[in-house]
Parts: sequence; C-alpha cells; structure tokens
Amino acid sequence: MPNTMKPAPLPSVYQLRVVVRGVSPLIWRRLLIPADTTIAGLHAELQIAFGWGGEHLHRFLIHGVEYGISHARRRRLPRRSAPGARRRAGSAADRAVRL
Repeated sequence: MPNTMKPAPLPSVYQLRVVVRGVSPLIWRRLLIPADTTIAGLHAELQIAFGWGGEHLHRFLIHGVEYGISHARRRRLPRRSAPGARRRAGSAADRAVRL
C-alpha cells in the first residue's frame, strides 16, 4: 500500500520559552517568533521582552555552534559557519535556545 500521508507543513511561528539561568526566583518569558526571524532579530526581541538595553551577556547555541557574547570581556565568540545574523531561528526550533 503506498504511503499517502503528506508531511506536516512547517510552522510560520515558533513559540519559545526563554529562561534566565542561575537566578531565583525563576525569570522567564514566552515569545511568539516568526519562523524567518534571524538570530539578530531574536536577540532584539529578547531585549524587548525582558526590558533590557543591550548590556546583558548572551549566547545562542545552535547545532553545537555558539553565537553572541558569553563572558565579561565582551569578546564575540568565533563563528564556525555562516554568520549568526543570517541563521534563521526556525533552524533550531526543535532544539533549546540556551542563554
């Protein structure tokens, strides 16, 4: 019997639960992000959602590659592939975005 099931369509919006690690009480936000959002765009949305002004350290871990600023010297992390600003948030949707 042939398989007549079609693959599920890709979502156009992802729902993310973002948690600030290492603080108590727990601080988190639930965000709805368009699938075509860049990593730079996701960073901007996080700044707005948490009421930040760009002074907090951050990092994105996508398929084992780090993007962002993750320590006090504010040195950008090395890029091992395409620039983070060109990666799409949807490419990591089923993986955790760690901050």
